[in-house]
Amino acid sequence: MEINKFRDQSHYFRRIGLNAAFSFKCFCNKHDAELFQQIEIEEIDFTNYQDLILLPLRSNCNELHRKKVNLKMRELMIEEYSEIHDIKILTEQNKQEALGISDLEKTDYVLWNDVLNSGESYNFQVREIEKIDICLSAFYNYETTQELLDYQDEHGMDKEDLADIFVTIFPYKDKTVFVMGYKKEDETQVKHYVNRYFKENEKRLLRRLTNLILFRCETWIISEKFYQERIKKCEQYFGHAADYSISNNNERRFFKLNLFGVNFNDQISNWWASIN
Repeated sequence: MEINKFRDQSHYFRRIGLNAAFSFKCFCNKHDAELFQQIEIEEIDFTNYQDLILLPLRSNCNELHRKKVNLKMRELMIEEYSEIHDIKILTEQNKQEALGISDLEKTDYVLWNDVLNSGESYNFQVREIEKIDICLSAFYNYETTQELLDYQDEHGMDKEDLADIFVTIFPYKDKTVFVMGYKKEDETQVKHYVNRYFKENEKRLLRRLTNLILFRCETWIISEKFYQERIKKCEQYFGHAADYSISNNNERRFFKLNLFGVNFNDQISNWWASIN
């Protein structure tokens, strides 16, 4: 799903090739191949920490690169096109982007230390489920917007150290692998939340994945077959969900939606009607 504010339907799905979908302009080809060889070419060992740590490393680098590009783009808009853009809005967006970059750079340091010095700063959990045609890889904060606002009101400053949760899901062999990770220092805060994804039955897990896809994670792709069967007829609601997530201050709110079920179109239509 992409965003173009100049279209009538600003959120839309675009068909792209596999090479474009699974690559990003961050590392050169030589170092990308060397660094991720053990999870891209060799068989992945999901019990090996050094295999698992490469998954959040790639996601974090991707997100960090994306945010830096966004920051530079807005700086250019402010400098060169101030007469046609709302500078106040762009400046505030860049302020928030810079805070996000700062958080990602802290995580980046921890991840690289684990990769280069064989550290083990993260807890990982892995689960296999029935194969589904989706790949997702993202970080998000455990803390909700409301919790961060409450912290700011109480302490007069932004919370500096946020509890990051990493999630990745992708087809592997004849199954789909689902991985979640978080820093060991955040275990007390997030363990109960993460455990839900690994102790509940598969139907409820798919509902939780649907909530992540709709409201928390942007970096995911699907097969064309899945798009045609599950999304095409209700595509407009994904834009509604993205807009809702911007104004929702309780990101851990859970909705009974299952993108992988045959009646998802009715579910999301009813969901949209219920919040309007």
